[in-house]
Amino acid sequence: MEEQSEQSEQSRRPDTTRDQRRDAQLMRRLGYTHAAISAELNLSLSQVQYALSHTETPITRPGRPSKLSEAQIQELKAFMAASKENELMPYGKIPQALGWDVGEYCIRHTLRKLGYKRPAGGRRKLLVAARKEEEASANGASTAPGRAPNALDVTLPRLEPTAGL
Repeated sequence: MEEQSEQSEQSRRPDTTRDQRRDAQLMRRLGYTHAAISAELNLSLSQVQYALSHTETPITRPGRPSKLSEAQIQELKAFMAASKENELMPYGKIPQALGWDVGEYCIRHTLRKLGYKRPAGGRRKLLVAARKEEEASANGASTAPGRAPNALDVTLPRLEPTAGL
């Protein structure tokens, strides 16, 4: 009983690949016989017949094609490398700066494919705060990082709680 199951498993050949079917069709066009194709590609006669009776299957790219052309991708790469401000610019503003009609997701996905990584939220806040501090020191104003100056900042006296109430 075991011999029969082993024999049936051995007689079953694996499915043909796209390339094997393409090669079989090419060999047939060059004048090879079914038996010669079978021997050369190590396929059964029925697999060769199947390959010759069906059309070639093209390789289809999975997924949706990119909205950006190669030239636009190179332009985006150069734009990001141009300055630190461009690197930290929100994804939604990059298409406006470049004059493109694409969305935020398209830019984000393309940059991720190129290997760009944005700093984590906390790190980004520190970078923005440091930039604001530099701008403030250049303008002569002194404020705490991340806090805009306010004309109404007044120190009020501290009230002590009364014992009778």
